[in-house]
Amino acid sequence: MFLNQGGEIVGKSLSDERQEELVKEMFAEFDKIKKSHPINHYYIDYGMRLGFFPVYWEQLNDNHSFRDLKPVWKCYYFLLQSFFNVNEGPFYKRDADFASLLNVSLNSNYLSRARKYFSENGWINIRSGGLSGGGQRRATEYLNVKWAMPPSKGEGKRWAKVDRATFYYLLKVLRDKPRYHDIIVVWVSLLAINLSKIGNGFKGTNSFTVNKRDIATYTNQSQQKIKKAFDCLENEGFIGSWIEPKLNRYYIEDFV
Repeated sequence: MFLNQGGEIVGKSLSDERQEELVKEMFAEFDKIKKSHPINHYYIDYGMRLGFFPVYWEQLNDNHSFRDLKPVWKCYYFLLQSFFNVNEGPFYKRDADFASLLNVSLNSNYLSRARKYFSENGWINIRSGGLSGGGQRRATEYLNVKWAMPPSKGEGKRWAKVDRATFYYLLKVLRDKPRYHDIIVVWVSLLAINLSKIGNGFKGTNSFTVNKRDIATYTNQSQQKIKKAFDCLENEGFIGSWIEPKLNRYYIEDFV
């Protein structure tokens, strides 16, 4: 968090150059991680206490309001889940940080419109930052984020672990790709389809089949976009390969 002299939590509008510097700072640790460890180890996590955050079957599949979100809004919400999860409760975050991570304009009202939609659907509870007396924008306090914590034992929820280091690394390496938020949503959906079959949040198999209708439903994307996402994930090493053994299915091999 950032404080002014009056002790208020604030965030400044940043120049494009400063945003780029911020991005480099935020991702520097992940370059070290990649060099020294496999990126899919749950315990390697930017010095954070928890190496994963959950996504729920009901979130991706059953909740139509979430399912039909724009990919960049989904990525924003996944980040909210991650930050609330690792803080184990409320946290402060500037829009500048999210804009840098998501590669969106800080000067638009894109994030505030997304936040309003999340609030109206009852997924988040926030205390808006607004402007300080000096015209600086205060950081938003996120008091509660739905689906951010793993279920309690006996709840019977179907959910999957999203490895935090891999998710952040995807944000880094794909940020210059066209429509890269679409690709991240496809990756998270593949993860959820693979792991939620087991229902206990732990890792499924490295190779598995995916129903085409299911992946289209969870991602709210066309088969053409999904195939392009598969190609990109294969080129970047997040899946070994993919084929269409049947008209209604994909086969994913060596999924990270």
